[in-house]
Amino acid sequence: CCIIGGSRHPAPPFFAVRRADEEVKKTHRDCGEALCRTAGERTDMAKEKAVKTNAMRMLDKLKIKYEVLTVDIPEFVDGVQMAKLEGVPVQESFKTLVLQGKSREYYVFVLPVAKEIDLKRAASAVGEKSVEMIHVKDITKITGYVRGGCSPLGMKKKFRTVIAKECREHEAVYVSAGKIGTSMHLKTDDLIRAAEAEVADFTV
Repeated sequence: CCIIGGSRHPAPPFFAVRRADEEVKKTHRDCGEALCRTAGERTDMAKEKAVKTNAMRMLDKLKIKYEVLTVDIPEFVDGVQMAKLEGVPVQESFKTLVLQGKSREYYVFVLPVAKEIDLKRAASAVGEKSVEMIHVKDITKITGYVRGGCSPLGMKKKFRTVIAKECREHEAVYVSAGKIGTSMHLKTDDLIRAAEAEVADFTV
């Protein structure tokens, strides 16, 4: 089973993530073998398959390989904190935002978790006069996902998707798998293909 890991970052004291001996589990899509890291070491565990989300099913259908990472968290955390809890590089972790244009159309923007979206450039990227973030209460109704677990893949409806140009700096990236505390690691080109996405410059 192939495991691609980053340096481990300690969780802040207010997070009861798990006991140290089961803090982070990773499940590789191909073999379904669960692994955990204890004090920086990886140890084989009994086979354990991740519960499939729409995003995972979509990748399965497209025969795209991916790795699943899960971590227990008590509540929503931002993307930077999530990457640290998972022990993966922050710069390779991307978040998903859903915006609505002046035309009332919805758009999906995928960008590095440590960066913010430039609304003017985002609007320009999709040919809108302006765009704005959808309200948190509308996330599930529009996407089928929840706040903190919104994947750019497998939403209730296919929306035009734009990924930040920073994705080209990495061979593979981490995005939400469609469930709080669960991420997917896949090749950048595969993400672009699966999302039928465009790549543009819209971050600050």
